Amino acid sequence: MVDRLKSYMERELSLTPQQPSNIRLLGFLFGRASLIILTMLALCMLSFPGTSFAQGKGKGPGTTNYRGLITQVDASNSQDVIFSILDHTGSIDTFHVTSATRFNKHDATSQLAINVVAVLKARANNTGGLDALQVELQHHAPFNLPGTLQNYDSASGQLTLTTSGNSSIVFATTNSTTVEGAASLADIAIGTAISVGTLVQSDGSYLATTVEVESESGTGS
Repeated sequence: MVDRLKSYMERELSLTPQQPSNIRLLGFLFGRASLIILTMLALCMLSFPGTSFAQGKGKGPGTTNYRGLITQVDASNSQDVIFSILDHTGSIDTFHVTSATRFNKHDATSQLAINVVAVLKARANNTGGLDALQVELQHHAPFNLPGTLQNYDSASGQLTLTTSGNSSIVFATTNSTTVEGAASLADIAIGTAISVGTLVQSDGSYLATTVEVESESGTGS
């Protein structure tokens, strides 16, 4: 295809107008100049087929959507701010804020904070990490972690949740923890599907603000 275009351009450029007037000569020259430009553009596009001239927001190979509760923010290096989120499967993912990161309106890197829900698009970088491409911060949104009750220790108040990602996450409970669908935490059977309202405490551990029973029977039902 490239060779044919080159041959066509050479043939066209070799042609001369037959006894052109000044106007016809200008038209002839303009037409040939246009042909040269178009042919060069076509050759460039054929030579670099992977080149795209359109910019997309958060689109492209390797781009993944994430949503979770921010559990850690490291802003010690202003050129490489790092934050982590806990997602609905119980996994922790860590992201880098780069010069290409775009925040939603009214959001900024400085507003990344623990216990804020983040919705983002990210892509793997050359070092195996994840670069945040787009970030939306949901400052007042609750975060509920679904799973099944693995254990509840009434003496310590600790509740252990098994998530859909097979992670075991331990929560502290207090007198302020609200229970929905059961009389108390002690009345929830092991293996029952529950959803836990989650907050990160100052020491990095998790606090259950709410525990909602999703079904009255265990996972085997």
